[in-house]
Amino acid sequence: MNLEFAYELENEEIDTKKYLNEEGNLPFNSNSKSQMKVMMQEICATLSLNDEYSKKKLEVCLRYELPSFTANRKLVKNWVVNNFMY
Repeated sequence: MNLEFAYELENEEIDTKKYLNEEGNLPFNSNSKSQMKVMMQEICATLSLNDEYSKKKLEVCLRYELPSFTANRKLVKNWVVNNFMY
């Protein structure tokens, strides 16, 4: 998955199984390239997003349009799944 914006480079490996389950109460860092990729993959799979336009729109939404009450990873995913307009 290609991302359009500049992100903080991280060498951290994210366990995708723990990311939204065991670590779901941790904050979502929209400036983290690895976290953005994992979140986008999860949401794309849930919403069956396959075209490039929807993926780019999702990246913009995750980066700039999240409401302030989406304080953790689970809330981010739930809000986007229920409110994403594509």
